[in-house]
Amino acid sequence: MKLYLLLLYLFAFTGTLLAQTELSDEPGQKHFSPKHSLELGFGFGHLVNQDLVFSPFIHRDLAFPSAMIGYEAQGRLIHKISLRYASFCTVLNESYEYFEDGEEETTTPHSFTNINLGYNAGLPLHLTEKHRMIGGLSLSWDIHSLNYSYGRIGSVGYYSGTGIGVFGKYEWFLSESTKVSANIQIPLVSWIARSPYLVNDDEFIENISSHKGIPTFIDFLGDGRLVTLNRLQRLSTAIEGSHILSNHWAVGGEWSFGFIHTSRPRNLVSYQNTLVGKVIYVF
Repeated sequence: MKLYLLLLYLFAFTGTLLAQTELSDEPGQKHFSPKHSLELGFGFGHLVNQDLVFSPFIHRDLAFPSAMIGYEAQGRLIHKISLRYASFCTVLNESYEYFEDGEEETTTPHSFTNINLGYNAGLPLHLTEKHRMIGGLSLSWDIHSLNYSYGRIGSVGYYSGTGIGVFGKYEWFLSESTKVSANIQIPLVSWIARSPYLVNDDEFIENISSHKGIPTFIDFLGDGRLVTLNRLQRLSTAIEGSHILSNHWAVGGEWSFGFIHTSRPRNLVSYQNTLVGKVIYVF
């Protein structure tokens, strides 16, 4: 039953991503004309993470690079899809040497890889020459790969949260070529999969027994459950600015913030801030 729910959930997610997009509106106008944009960003990420499945400690890191790529198409409906990546290495104390099989080794930091795939589809709710408000449906998929290293031993884990919710966006047109926007999205229903309480329990060992990446990952997702806001609280927000340089090119920047909290099987609290500069191609 879990597998059927997962397949249905992922089908709805990917089906929406493949939906045909409309063309877009010019800022400050009520009539629509073609407009698409492709953006690429690089910058810094900062993580504060405490996962009691693995450790009572709070792990922090400032890392470069964090990267993102996004595509937006505007029309009667406004669509945006984005992919974000960040990798963090956290150290709680000084590295030290130890011996394994007669060889001297040095401890390595814990490492966390965070990936987010997001999709928004919305409608203009309020439109003037200087302002626009947009609201609609949001889909998001967070994947966290966790590697805790303790010298001779370590623990490998995962977090995955796929959510359907709502988003709101406010845009302020400072001039014909400069725009500032702020948005927020909250998943209302999610499929969440996390490492088990004992980390390497029987089910986890069975899942990795194939030693194949994709089947193992699918098994991990199949162990998840459908939850609402009482089990998973997640919030994403961003402030963006962009300036058009020519008919096809623009530059911009973005600060984004993500928050995750869930209590099963043990408490997880995660904050991630990202600051990137962007190059935007308009066509």
